[in-house]
Amino acid sequence: MLKSCPLGAASLLAALLGGPMSAQPPTLVVNDYLHEVRVFPPTNPEFAQAASSLGVSATLATLGGGASLVVAVRNDSGQPVETRILFQVSKGGKTVPRDLEVGRYFAVGEEALVAPREIGGALARLLNAGKPGLITGSPTVEPLDAYQGATVTVSVDSATFADGRFIGADTQNLFNSLVAEEKAKKKFFSDVVGFLSAGQSQAQIQQEMTTRRDAANAAKGIGNLAANTESGLSTAALMHSSAPWNGLSWRMGSPRER
Repeated sequence: MLKSCPLGAASLLAALLGGPMSAQPPTLVVNDYLHEVRVFPPTNPEFAQAASSLGVSATLATLGGGASLVVAVRNDSGQPVETRILFQVSKGGKTVPRDLEVGRYFAVGEEALVAPREIGGALARLLNAGKPGLITGSPTVEPLDAYQGATVTVSVDSATFADGRFIGADTQNLFNSLVAEEKAKKKFFSDVVGFLSAGQSQAQIQQEMTTRRDAANAAKGIGNLAANTESGLSTAALMHSSAPWNGLSWRMGSPRER
């Protein structure tokens, strides 16, 4: 369900007075197509409720025109979820991904305010104001030239639930990437288990890891996920080489089965 939210006169006035938004404000469109993870524009009462519960109702205006590109996201799925939130910019007949926030975790029922990277730092400071040690990001909104006169579409591009279910349009092809990465990880650990089963010493395994790391580093690059994964795993293995292998007791994330 698409909801259009053109910027109002207040944002235009802020821009004319020297705010971060230009005199050609963008139009915000929220693609709220997943009932499990909802997205709300600033014009929606659910956004106002989220801003209030997060304690920033009175301070969002300090973001100037950037406040109009902030959306509220809420997890209605009944289980924890990790999301990929996509900001796409359409201008001059072209639509391009502008920002993809990867790895945003939501507990059951949790809501958050999300914005493009140019605004994210300043928004984080508002959300974390008064919380010692949690104030991060740029104190001001960065230039928003890329959004001038554009249509900005925000959506949850994909989401992964605690039960392993993956949903969403996945325009960024993350699912295939995750599958390829998982396959590369399983092969890596299977190979190392084979080294242990063959009775190789830790020194021999270290040498194998060094060889694999160097080969993977030489092949690394955009799109070569297997090499990128191999490089990361073999490098991590070498970092842990001072400890006994213990059936690969050191952890580095998924897959959980070794």
